[in-house]
Amino acid sequence: MTLSSEIDRNSTGKIVWSHPVNTTFIRDNFFNMFDVYMRNVTYKYHKSDWQVEEFVFTELEPDNMTMNFRIKFHEPWLLGLLVKKRDTLYIHWKHGMLNNFGQFVDDYQDMT
Repeated sequence: MTLSSEIDRNSTGKIVWSHPVNTTFIRDNFFNMFDVYMRNVTYKYHKSDWQVEEFVFTELEPDNMTMNFRIKFHEPWLLGLLVKKRDTLYIHWKHGMLNNFGQFVDDYQDMT
């Protein structure tokens, strides 16, 4: 998965997968599978991340690879930092979801 472009001034962006996936399943289970947060370039001093207030998929492209989204932060100036500086938006996979055999662990069985 990659963010294909930077987040724009309208708080929109897109996720593009390297191979076709079930984008509907990912949209419906996104927050069970991923954490979304922003990390400032000064992270080494304060060791804290900013959680997003809202992360909404606005459109799923028919190619089953592209997912357009809109993001909202608790403070509007955080978008400015993300757009104009080197701050980074992280979409972090929750590693503990799968066991060694690639099956969902008990806590995530209801997703299948």
